[in-house]
Amino acid sequence: MDLGLNHVTRKCTFPVDMSAHLLMQVPGDEGPGGIIVVCENKMVYLKPNHEDRTCAIPLRYDWNKDKGLFINCYTIHRH
Repeated sequence: MDLGLNHVTRKCTFPVDMSAHLLMQVPGDEGPGGIIVVCENKMVYLKPNHEDRTCAIPLRYDWNKDKGLFINCYTIHRH
């Protein structure tokens, strides 16, 4: 028997960067704690009624600055 919730409900919308390509759920106490939108060379934390937080993805010293950096997978650890 599958007791998982297999639906998504839109509560709000946010404008995002054109290079956004991955969404990561941030667990919260009751329901989601927000989302992390992964864009080229940066990540943005978004949550309703909360200011946006932007963080640059660290690059290697010898990285070619003409090429963008993309994250294509992730994992979340919950206790």
